[in-house]
Amino acid sequence: TAFMTMNSPGRGGPMGSSENMIPAERWEEMEIRMQHMQHEVEEARSALARKYTVEQELVSRAECAEEKNGELEQQVADASEKLELLTNELAAEREAKQLVEDELECTRAELQTRTEELTAEREAKQLV
Repeated sequence: TAFMTMNSPGRGGPMGSSENMIPAERWEEMEIRMQHMQHEVEEARSALARKYTVEQELVSRAECAEEKNGELEQQVADASEKLELLTNELAAEREAKQLVEDELECTRAELQTRTEELTAEREAKQLV
């Protein structure tokens, strides 16, 4: 059986004891495992990149939604302010209308009284 030597870190040469010798089959098995792990790392990186892209899209959509929400909240505030102004205007117009109606009623009553007085005077003149 073939044996491969492992270099110890910092020594630059083969290790002295036979305990540190790795059989070629074991070495190949470790290389295959390392390739498999490298493939898994690449898949994980790809998945992470896809996840990052999806998250960025979601963040972008959320930011757009928040901006739109802010715009809509401003529109609601503006509409509420306008509604309050119009409500106050309507109340003032109703009050003015009521004053005119009251004045009209007084004028009609005065007219009725004056008409009755004139009718009474005319009838009195006819009797004389």
